[in-house]
Amino acid sequence: ALSADREGTCKELKKQQKIKIIKEDAKASKSCEKTWMYEENAEDLHETYTKILHSLPAKQMEFAVKAVSNGLITRRWLSFVSNTDGKCPLCKRHDHTIGHILAGCKTALHQGRFTYRHDNVLRVIRGWLKKSLEESNTKFTIWTDLVGENLDSSLPKGILPKHLNGMRPDIIISTTTTEKGVDNTAVWIIELTCPTEQRFRASNDLKREKYEPVAAVFRKLANINVVELVQIEVGARGRPASNVSSAGVTET
Repeated sequence: ALSADREGTCKELKKQQKIKIIKEDAKASKSCEKTWMYEENAEDLHETYTKILHSLPAKQMEFAVKAVSNGLITRRWLSFVSNTDGKCPLCKRHDHTIGHILAGCKTALHQGRFTYRHDNVLRVIRGWLKKSLEESNTKFTIWTDLVGENLDSSLPKGILPKHLNGMRPDIIISTTTTEKGVDNTAVWIIELTCPTEQRFRASNDLKREKYEPVAAVFRKLANINVVELVQIEVGARGRPASNVSSAGVTET
C-alpha cells in the first residue's frame, strides 16, 4: 500500500511539474509574440489604434482587438497546452504565430492575401495625396500601381516605362509649379510596405535600396528638376510608422 501511495505521489508531482513547464513555455511564447508588436520609441500607439478599431465592422474589430492585444489563439500557443500541431496550416513549415499569420507566411503572400491589404492601404494613401494636392491648387499627375488602374499612358509627362528599369513603384507623382514664367517639375516615387511593426526600419532601408536606381534615372531626365524617393510603412495591424503619422495620412 505504501508503494502504491508513493507511486501515486510521484505521478502527481510529475503531472504538476509538466503543467508548470507548459505554462512557463506558453508565457514565454506570448512574450516573444509581444516583442514584435512595438516599434522602438513608438508614439501615440493607443490613440492611433483606437481610431482604427472604432471604424471597423464588429467582426473585424474583434479580430483587430485580439491581434493588437496579442489575444489571438494561434496554433503555436495551443501546442503548449494541448497536442495541437504548432505549425501554420497554410505553409505547414513555420510556427503559427501572430506575426506569421499577419505578415510572414509565404503561402498567404502567394495567394494574394497580403496584396489585398497592401492595395487597400495604397488606395487610402493615394486618396489623401490627391486631396492634399487638389486643395493646394498644385498641377499634378498621379500614377498608381494597381491592377486596372496603372495604365502606362497615365505616367507623368516625360517618364516612360523604360525609365522604371522593369520595376513598379506603388505611386509616382509629378507636380509642376511656375516661378517667374519657368516651370519646375518635381517627381515623387512612393513605395508602401505593410510589415510587422518591428520591421519598419528594415523595410524602409530595403525599399530605399531597391528603388534608388529608379530615382537615379529620373534625376538624369532634363525635364525633371527634383526627384524624391519616399518609403511608407503601415503595420500589418494598421499602425502607421511615425513618418506617416506626422504627415497626417492617419487623419483621413
